[in-house]
Amino acid sequence: MRETTLFSIEESNIAAIYRGKSRGITIQSIASVLNNIDDRNMREVMLSTIEKLANITDEEFEKTKFVFTD
Repeated sequence: MRETTLFSIEESNIAAIYRGKSRGITIQSIASVLNNIDDRNMREVMLSTIEKLANITDEEFEKTKFVFTD
């Protein structure tokens, strides 16, 4: 059995903001704005979010509740 991928609060926020109908669309949505992000820390969070999304299955994506938290 595969270990569950844990998303940090910041990564979950990014996934919630850019969540699309599928995991692939969500990854594309995040990737499409990377060139517009000047903040180094934000870029790192966005890249780690993409990496974690790429490493889970579509089924895991559908079951994961990405909730925006302040």
